[in-house]
Parts: sequence; C-alpha cells; structure tokens
Amino acid sequence: MRSSAIFAVLTGVLVLSACQTPPPPAPKVTGPVLPLPPPAAAVPARPREPARWRFETGQESCTARAFGRSARLRVMLQRGHPAAFVLSASVVKHVEQTKNPPGPGAEPPEMGAGALRFQGRDGGWTAPAKLGPGALAVTYLPLNATAVGRVALLLGGGSLDPIGAPASLPGLTLPVAGAAGRAWYACAQSLLR
Repeated sequence: MRSSAIFAVLTGVLVLSACQTPPPPAPKVTGPVLPLPPPAAAVPARPREPARWRFETGQESCTARAFGRSARLRVMLQRGHPAAFVLSASVVKHVEQTKNPPGPGAEPPEMGAGALRFQGRDGGWTAPAKLGPGALAVTYLPLNATAVGRVALLLGGGSLDPIGAPASLPGLTLPVAGAAGRAWYACAQSLLR
C-alpha cells in the first residue's frame, strides 16, 4: 500500500512537471568576441646577496655592518641622534661617481621615496626610506625601544629589501648574528638608558 501511494505521488509530480513550459533559450551573443587578456607578468624577485656581520661598539655609539658581495648595510646608533639604517651598493656607487663626479659646491642629489622591508623568522618591519641616486636607501628612526627592537629582528637573521629602489641595489640575506650580535645588542640597549 505504501509503495502504491509513493508511486502515485511520483507519477503526479512527473505529469505536472511535463505540463510546465520550458525556460526560454539563452540569448545569442552577437558582436566581436574579445580575446582573453594576457596573463599578468610575474614581478621578478629582487636579487639578494648573502651577508656577514661586523660590529663596533663605543661608550656613546654602536655600529653594525652587514656585507654582501656588492650590497652593504650599516646600522648606526648614537646617543642623542636618530638611528640610521643605510643600505647601499658600493660597486654601483663607485662607477657612477667616476662617470659624473660632482663639481665643487654642488648640491647633493635629490632623493626619492621608498622603504626598507625586513622579514625574519621572528617577525618583520617596513620603514620609510629615502632613495638616492644609483644604489642607496636610507632610513632614520628615533633612537628608542622600537628602533632597537627592529635591530634585534635584523640580528635574528632574515631578508632585507629596498622597496622602490632601482635594480642596481640588491637586497641582503642576513645571517643570525650569534654571540657577537648579542654583545652588540647590549651596547644598543645601553644607549636607551
């Protein structure tokens, strides 16, 4: 009895659905067929050079340097002055200076806007930077706990890239600074007291 009731309901549904009008056909598209846009070109990664650290400490200042093949990072901390992060490519700078040496009393070249971006395993940061001619990126930050914290991240190793700089300025792959870096970091923290 149940199966005959189910059969009757299904038959009724099929009969009703057959009586409905089919949906209208999809409208025909007329006009030119536009080609698909070309795939976006991949942004090439900025080359990075492996670096090694060197440290200098004094009573009122601490300087850390990271050297790549041509790129150099210099972090200068001095009591009473902003923290300076300078990324440069010395080979390119030397070539440009010999091609167009500045004349006596010449104004320094105008600098553009960019950024230095660091990413390490313990975190990252981005800071506005001034971009000089050729291969130079400079960031000045107030000498405070935030700047010293950014230095601590650098010492933990990672990648530093100049954003908006010409291709002649490569990024750096910074190694973990180790015991020498920890000793230098103690100098950096002492400048905050």
